[in-house]
Amino acid sequence: MSSVDKPPVNIVSVKERRNGRRLFIALVVVFFGPLLAAWLIYFGAIPWKPEGIKANGELIQPPILIIVPGQTIDGLDIKRIEVPELTFLIDAQEASLLRGKWAFVFVANDCRSECEESLVLIRQVHLSLGRYLERISRALIVSQKPNDIENLTTAFPGMDIVQSDALANQILQVSGRAAGSQIYLVDPLGNLTMMFARDSEPRPIHNDLKHLLIISRIG
Repeated sequence: MSSVDKPPVNIVSVKERRNGRRLFIALVVVFFGPLLAAWLIYFGAIPWKPEGIKANGELIQPPILIIVPGQTIDGLDIKRIEVPELTFLIDAQEASLLRGKWAFVFVANDCRSECEESLVLIRQVHLSLGRYLERISRALIVSQKPNDIENLTTAFPGMDIVQSDALANQILQVSGRAAGSQIYLVDPLGNLTMMFARDSEPRPIHNDLKHLLIISRIG
């Protein structure tokens, strides 16, 4: 084959290489940038909230992990750090408490009339979420056993009722609120993410949780 028949050598200029590199970086930013930004916003590294979107509850930034006695987190057995055991006052699965689903949590010393009013509110919001209902659990955490535990289990079927002074105090300390004053929202990973005053109207809580369930890919 003569030199005339040889295919031309395609020489890439320095400018073309730079343009190709810029294009590659731009594609990486386009595909992975939103994921990184969402992660940073979720964990509070970027204090940002879209205009026009207003949370009715109080956001906890960054979310705070709630340690449940007896559960394992990243290979760490919580029992080894001497957290007191839980006492389930009704049948429940210890491993699933505040894990795997979004969870409404109410913390009280025991449970009297105001506590029951808050549980009715939680039940009302829970039922109002329709097709999202199975993605949400409910838990009452008390530091002492209520006197009318049988009535509570009858009035609020499907709700975990747990006696644990350590777990109750943990949630109250990280939230900075008094027992019986707030309805807490815990994400499926066990992070305390939001709280509402116990005398809130049901619609604002419904709206916040429905928005979270629509955009969330966990739980």
